[in-house]
Amino acid sequence: MKALVLILAFLPLTLATLQVGFYATTCPKAESTVQSVIANRFSKDPTVTAALLRMYFHDCFVNGCDASLLIAPTNSTQSERSAGPNLTVRGFDVIDEAKSKLEAICPNTVSCSDIIALATRDAVVQSGGPNYTIPTGRRDGLRSDPNDVSLPGPSLTISEALQFFIEKGFSLNDMVVLLVVQFKSHWIRIVLPSWTKTHHLSSTIATTSNS
Repeated sequence: MKALVLILAFLPLTLATLQVGFYATTCPKAESTVQSVIANRFSKDPTVTAALLRMYFHDCFVNGCDASLLIAPTNSTQSERSAGPNLTVRGFDVIDEAKSKLEAICPNTVSCSDIIALATRDAVVQSGGPNYTIPTGRRDGLRSDPNDVSLPGPSLTISEALQFFIEKGFSLNDMVVLLVVQFKSHWIRIVLPSWTKTHHLSSTIATTSNS
C-alpha cells in the first residue's frame, strides 16, 4: 500500500507549483474538511478506499492528475467518464460531497484534483495504511476526451503491460504495485508466477507483488 500511494503521488501532474500546506492561508480547513468527509464515508462503506485509489489511478494515468475524470458527459459531448475503463469507476459522490463542503467555506479555492489526492490519502489512512503528506496546488484540467483514455486492461500479457508502463516512465516495480490494486487476483495468482520463471524477476519484486 505504501509503495502504491508513493507512486501515485508522483504521477504526472498538471503544471502547477505544488507545496505541502498550499491552502494554509487561503483555506485553512481544506484538509481537515476532506478528512472528515472520508472518515464519515469509510465508517459506512470501507470499500471507499479501493474506489478512490482506482479513481486516482484512472485520473492521473491520463494526462496527469487534473480531475478531468470528474467532468460529466452531456447529451452532446462525451468525456473521460464515457470511456469503457471508466464506466465502473465509483466515488464521484464522495468527491462531490467534499467539494460542496469546501465551496461553502472557501469558494473557488480548492481544486478538485487536490480533493481527489487528499481524499485518497485519507481513505488509505482510514484503512490502516500510512499517513503521508500530500503537496497541493494542482490545477484542474478543462479537457476530458474519452479518446485520451488508454489504460492497461486485464487482457494484456505481462510483457505488453510492461511496455505500456515503460512508455509512461514507470519501472517494473511500479507496474507490479499499481496492477496489484487493479487486477490482483488474476495477475498475482495466475499470470505472474509463471512469467517470473522465464524473466528472472528479483525476489524483492516477487515479494512485493505477492503482498
